Amino acid sequence: MVSPTLPDDERGQLLLVGAATIALVIVGSVILLNGLKFTDTVGTEGNFDSTDEAQRTAGMVRQDLSKMADRVRSETGLAGFETAMRQSIEIYSNRLSNMTFADSATYVNVSLSASASEGGPLVTQNLSTPSSGPDFLNPEPWSNPDSREYDVARGASTVGPFNFTVTQFPCDRGASPTDTNFTVTVENTSSGNAWEMRLARDTDGAACPSVQGTRYIEIYDESGTKLQSWASDSQSWFPGVGDGPVRIDLINETISDRAVSLDFAEGVDPEYRIRFESTNGGGPDTDGEGSYWVGSDGSYPGFLDLSATQPNVRQQIQRPAFEFVYERPGVRYNTTLIEEGGA
Repeated sequence: MVSPTLPDDERGQLLLVGAATIALVIVGSVILLNGLKFTDTVGTEGNFDSTDEAQRTAGMVRQDLSKMADRVRSETGLAGFETAMRQSIEIYSNRLSNMTFADSATYVNVSLSASASEGGPLVTQNLSTPSSGPDFLNPEPWSNPDSREYDVARGASTVGPFNFTVTQFPCDRGASPTDTNFTVTVENTSSGNAWEMRLARDTDGAACPSVQGTRYIEIYDESGTKLQSWASDSQSWFPGVGDGPVRIDLINETISDRAVSLDFAEGVDPEYRIRFESTNGGGPDTDGEGSYWVGSDGSYPGFLDLSATQPNVRQQIQRPAFEFVYERPGVRYNTTLIEEGGA
């Protein structure tokens, strides 16, 4: 049997068509592979660029928030710092996000991170009537000598706020300033260096508290040397008895809004131990009364007698941390930013 065969010219055409098909497949594969490599390279470079942009944005945001924190802190004090900072950050974040959306399809958000922020206790004692007991003393029984001395902060490097509103000065101020007074001591337990503020009034031996004498605020160093002194019968701006309470701001160095040279913690290096002490043994009716606010980045040890009425203690933010989120198509960047400055 004779098998049919294709003419020579048709075999040539089939070989040509096959060769052309193979060539197209090879060329197409090369183009496809090159395209995939180009896409991968462009995408990777784009991601790197977006990450760099996110990091640059985070750096600028950190600087903005540090300046904001310093300004908020100076205007509100640490007692109201957290609330004011949250409100300011919300406004800042909204405006930042709006500006970013106007420029590109990018989402940026900033929020306060309380858990990552640095802070410490804020110890406060509110005003009360004299009949309820002395506000400047550990409210333990007077039969316990330890009730006349207690710490409000230990291991503190930063202090603020630190102020008093004094409604009754302790009496009777004797010949020696150590006889009767309420003392605030800031000391470094390692070096022994200390700074003291003593409050007292002079009633010339008359019964207390029925007779109200001259009010005194005095500053001493650890050796007992008097550095500064103010008296209600010497300074016209110093409120006397019947002229209202005396407000003392140790951090901003004012007495009843008058700028003075308190030289708070002068010559004392951190870490601080802050102690309140009454050296008047006459009983609670003769001691200082009023309110105080003491904030620090240290610790509050509490009273030895757990049955005693404790001051109000809550944690306050001093050096805030922020959660930063930067997001755009294909990239999400988030990090925690710590304030560059701090209290």
